[in-house]
Amino acid sequence: LSKRKTDIIDDKFFIGSQFTYMTGTDFINAYHLMPFYSGSGFKPYLSISVDQNLKGIIFNRIPVLKKLKIDEFFTIKSLLNHGKLPYYELGAGLSVYKMISVRYSVGFQGSKYFDQGFRIGLISTQGINLSL
Repeated sequence: LSKRKTDIIDDKFFIGSQFTYMTGTDFINAYHLMPFYSGSGFKPYLSISVDQNLKGIIFNRIPVLKKLKIDEFFTIKSLLNHGKLPYYELGAGLSVYKMISVRYSVGFQGSKYFDQGFRIGLISTQGINLSL
């Protein structure tokens, strides 16, 4: 413990893996494998999130699968915090009928493997998403 006092309002919290219910763009912007408080703090940080939707460029070439309206996407996420090891996530996924999303992600803390996992989500047109 230190004598330095910070108020909870001064800390920046990042959406981590402990959320199962997300709204709006939280599903895209969340770090799917990072524990909730591990990247939080009050020091300067840099958060990068790149999500590329290929809009069916692969599966639309297969006539049987074209009817399912499958979109492919890739994700790269990074969190750089002063005094902490950088956190990275690489992911790929599919969405079917723009309603169901399946993502696979691999996380790294510094240069070491951290975790991997799948996340399945139901996407709503009302901006409400549910992920498991």
